[in-house]
Amino acid sequence: MTDLNVAGLRPESVDIVKGFAQGAVNAFKEHLLSVNLAGSVLTKDYLPGRSDTNFVLLFQRFYPDFFDEVQELGRMYGSRGVSAPLCMTQAYVETSLDAFPVEFYNLKLIHHTVFGRDLLADLKIEKADLRLQCERELKSHFLQLRNGFIQVGNDAQALKDMLFSALSAYVPVVRALLHLLGKESPREAVEAVTALEGALGMPLAAMKDLWRIRVEEARVDADALRHLFLGLYELGGSLGEKVDQMQIPA
Repeated sequence: MTDLNVAGLRPESVDIVKGFAQGAVNAFKEHLLSVNLAGSVLTKDYLPGRSDTNFVLLFQRFYPDFFDEVQELGRMYGSRGVSAPLCMTQAYVETSLDAFPVEFYNLKLIHHTVFGRDLLADLKIEKADLRLQCERELKSHFLQLRNGFIQVGNDAQALKDMLFSALSAYVPVVRALLHLLGKESPREAVEAVTALEGALGMPLAAMKDLWRIRVEEARVDADALRHLFLGLYELGGSLGEKVDQMQIPA
């Protein structure tokens, strides 16, 4: 058996993590650089039975049998709550930090290396690149919320699902904004939103209310959903304007 680092992981996840990581090591052998956990499985935001377990696999290079072997791992672990792993080469990561700084900042912040060398801890992300993507993401989500509301019409469940999806997209940007403002970025969603409230001096209640409803699986009527939509929509517009005006020191 390969020596795997599962120290500090939630006990109920250890067997799945060990099994998937060992399966990856056996399948990919010398091509594999590291197996990393990422996302909510490493935070208090994880919801047993509802949240996926996310892996990031880093390779020296891809090869002809790679796709078949990844699919086989997926067949074995997909039914156990493991989502399709994010597979990248080290070269891809190094040349993509300026293109996807928000995603890589969140990976750097929230990951656990189960096998191999930790290649994510020392990622160098430029704040100018991060600010630009934050602005682009916020303005994109703002438009998507507007169009999504028009498309779902009177379908309350569809609106609720759309709002939850938008919230999940906003949280990584929230953490990135805290970094831009020189603040510590909490790994948990509500803590990060609360920290950004303090840093910006503006309420982000719509995000926190939506997160509570999601976690508690609370029932929400159509009027309340419309109110939440309007709150998130206005908040997204305000955040986009603030980031547009943000000055990043050289």
